[in-house]
Amino acid sequence: MIAVMTDYPPRFKAMASAYDKADLNSILPEIKVPTMLLYGEEDQRLPFHIVKKMHSIIPDAKLVAISDAGHVSNLEAPETFNQEVRIFLKGIEGKGKLGLDP
Repeated sequence: MIAVMTDYPPRFKAMASAYDKADLNSILPEIKVPTMLLYGEEDQRLPFHIVKKMHSIIPDAKLVAISDAGHVSNLEAPETFNQEVRIFLKGIEGKGKLGLDP
C-alpha cells in the first residue's frame, strides 16, 4: 500500500488533505441513493468507528468489511471488492434510476 500512496500526483494529495479537514457529517443523512460503504479491515487511515458512524447516519446504507485489505481495498483485494460491488448493484437493479423506487 505504501507504494500506491507515494505514487499519487501532488494535486491529488492536496485534494485529499482538504477533504480530510472537511466535516461532511451534516450532509450524510441527505443521501437519497443506494449507498455501500466498503471498509478494508486493515485500514490504518480511517478508523472503523468513523465508518460505523457514517453507516448509522446514511439512510439504508450497506456496510461491507473486506479482510486482508486497507484503505485502498479496490487495489489490495480487487476480486473481493469487485464481487461486493456486483452483489450490491444486483441488489438495486430494477429499482429505477440509481436504485430509487420509481
